[in-house]
Amino acid sequence: MKKWITLLLCVCLTLFMSSTALAASSSTYIQDYYDNTPHYQSHEQPLVDAFRAQNNGSEAHALVERAIWYMENGYMIYGHSKYPTSGLIDCSNFVSLVYKDFGYNITSAARKYGTVGQKVSGVYTQKINGKYVLKGTENLRPGDIFTFWKVKNGERYIGHVAIYMGKINGEPCIIHTAKGHPTAIGITNNFSWWYGEHFNSVRRVLSDQSILPSHPYQAAAPVIPSIYKLSPQKPVILPGQSDPGNTMIPIKPADPDLEPPVVEQPAEPEPSLPSDKEPSQDQDDQLVKSQPTPNAWVSQIIKTDRGIRIILTRNPANRL
Repeated sequence: MKKWITLLLCVCLTLFMSSTALAASSSTYIQDYYDNTPHYQSHEQPLVDAFRAQNNGSEAHALVERAIWYMENGYMIYGHSKYPTSGLIDCSNFVSLVYKDFGYNITSAARKYGTVGQKVSGVYTQKINGKYVLKGTENLRPGDIFTFWKVKNGERYIGHVAIYMGKINGEPCIIHTAKGHPTAIGITNNFSWWYGEHFNSVRRVLSDQSILPSHPYQAAAPVIPSIYKLSPQKPVILPGQSDPGNTMIPIKPADPDLEPPVVEQPAEPEPSLPSDKEPSQDQDDQLVKSQPTPNAWVSQIIKTDRGIRIILTRNPANRL
């Protein structure tokens, strides 16, 4: 009997310590979020605003905009796990996640990015007066994938990847996992030091037509994780929504790690699209509901074992 009581006490103590550690981690993430917000407002926000001013509505720009969406609304915390089920993200999982939203299945292992797409020639870094400068930017396009090398046990390998945003205010910019930001994602526009020294190569996945506003494409809505390590600190608005409307994901007072986020639905759902217009889904996906969204987007809300996904299809006739 004493053994059972001792075992029960140990289990209770373990559960208590786990919940305490979880609460402490969540509190730390929230504190870091607000501590780093001034840096975001002074560095990232002006770059985001400038990018959006030159966004031409093409697939390439839409992909970069999606990466920005995750930076602003994904509440990602750095970690080596799958974001849809953990709320954690690392550099290669981030790039893979963004591309998958647009129908491209690329590796989530950084070391394998040397075989992704095609190499972009004529891009390199050069050390000038003690600082590195990125050369050949005229050969780059938004959406290109930057790779950076690291060394372990004498072996040089690709250890970091990022998405190229284009030149913003005259400077080449990449969006990727980085320290010192409200979430795991930030923007770098300085290649003078580590990013210049460790630059490896640039890979291209998107087609030559991807930069054209008239080129049609399809995009799924961003992934909403089943749990958050950093609970949303403001309402999460899905892309294509000019106001919260019915697609706002509300902040829950309860611990978000204990309950998946909920996407509010319209009181009167619109009829489904004709079958020949519906995007194909994986066999394991369960179709929940279809509804139209503003700005010529049509969305389908999908519940999968990876979390909640919303498939968006944009009408090419409504492009700029």
